[in-house]
Amino acid sequence: MPKSKSVLPVSAEGRTAQSARYRVLLVEDDPLDQMAFRRFVKTTGLPYDCTIAGSVSEARDVLRDQPFDIVISDYMLGDGTAFDVLHLVKGTPVILVTGAGGEETAVTAWRAGAYDYLMKDANRDYLKALAITVENAIEHQRARKELELLCGAITSADDCIYITDMHGKIIFVNGAFCRSYGYTRAEILGKDGSILWTGGSRRARTGYVLGIQTAGGGRAVGFYHERQDGRTFPVSLSRSIIRDSNGNDVAVAGIARDLSERLLLVDEFRAEITSLTTHKQQYRKLVLLMLQTLNALLESKNLDGALRIVTGLREILEIEMEETALNRADLNLGLLVARSVETLSPIAAARGIELESCLPETELVACASWDHMMRALTTVMRGLVDMVLGRSRISIRVREAGNGIGIEIENDDFTGAIERIHKVMNGSDVLQEDSALPRQMELELFVAKRLVELYGGTISIKGKDGQKNTLCIVLPKPTMAAEDAVPVSPCDRSMAASWSQK
Repeated sequence: MPKSKSVLPVSAEGRTAQSARYRVLLVEDDPLDQMAFRRFVKTTGLPYDCTIAGSVSEARDVLRDQPFDIVISDYMLGDGTAFDVLHLVKGTPVILVTGAGGEETAVTAWRAGAYDYLMKDANRDYLKALAITVENAIEHQRARKELELLCGAITSADDCIYITDMHGKIIFVNGAFCRSYGYTRAEILGKDGSILWTGGSRRARTGYVLGIQTAGGGRAVGFYHERQDGRTFPVSLSRSIIRDSNGNDVAVAGIARDLSERLLLVDEFRAEITSLTTHKQQYRKLVLLMLQTLNALLESKNLDGALRIVTGLREILEIEMEETALNRADLNLGLLVARSVETLSPIAAARGIELESCLPETELVACASWDHMMRALTTVMRGLVDMVLGRSRISIRVREAGNGIGIEIENDDFTGAIERIHKVMNGSDVLQEDSALPRQMELELFVAKRLVELYGGTISIKGKDGQKNTLCIVLPKPTMAAEDAVPVSPCDRSMAASWSQK
């Protein structure tokens, strides 16, 4: 039989612009059936990009060169059968059509991997059923791939995921669950989910790790779970009902996040900084504020905020106690400002605030650490963004400042935001309960100011009441940087004393 392979782009008239087109391979050796298929696709406006092969060998060539969404194959072909085509196709639904055959052929086709099996008729009405079968096959394939992706994501997730039936029996666990809880899948599947809780029951008084305020004014808790070897560990737990297509409850999915390492880090730091009160009385009031803030962050389940506080204050203390050396290097402040503005622009834009930078044409170089100064500047700018009114502008520029290089920040809403940011960093602004800056931000601003001071820099404010104020961050030039910066103790500023009064 002569080659009859052709590609027929078909209009998708009548369907939405978002509808996908299907790449369809028809393997058919009867020219009349080929023509009938072409006519049916065209007249019904099916969204098919069709390729027609007249034999198994032609199908083999086509399948080698391009992928398809669906393959439709006649059963009897000149050089083989549809089963030969099935062997050529991997991962693509195949629909078999034939003018002869029966139930035995259909069963054999399904066992061989065919999606469906249709009988031809004299009037070719089977084409109408074929269109529906194609749609169902492609949707089934799409759902199968989506399910594979979902299963892959769940299986490889870092959080512990487990699913129980409505009677509480565990029917699925992922790899992270097995690693954290110490069970193999064979050991845990089929067990009652209460085995995960200390005391063997969710209703037992197991204590809690975190008190979490809920939207309704109540409190949720983080539980202690139990590993296979009997050791307990803290988890943040969320549970949700899985429903079938009819809306019936069929299972419960649980996601448990092991909090051991994070809580251990926070606890260790609390112990470390609390011990400073024994040796250095000037830290006492700062410690009290820090511990109060950490407790509040943990109660609100804000572990990331708590870790930022821990990391920042620990780094400062290590530098002040000369356990860690300052990492001084030449620093292009223009580039630093540009990166900080780029980082904060989406947050500012969401509040209707415009960030405007005026950068020098030439490099203005200071002596400090890029990481430390990026953290300090971004913290100051973020605090200002949180405090100023919307539809305002924050301007930031870099310029020479005597023996140093200065970063100057202004805003045009005249609410005194810059002055209050400066007072917070100096610990002399007693904020009201409805302040836009939480205690977490106060401590982060303290960290930012100390980082600047440790490199011999200063943060000050200039301007008069009722006029636009300017926040000035000045860092020394490389030639003026001191070999060893003298730490400025928190007690030498009124910061700790005034904060402790809040």
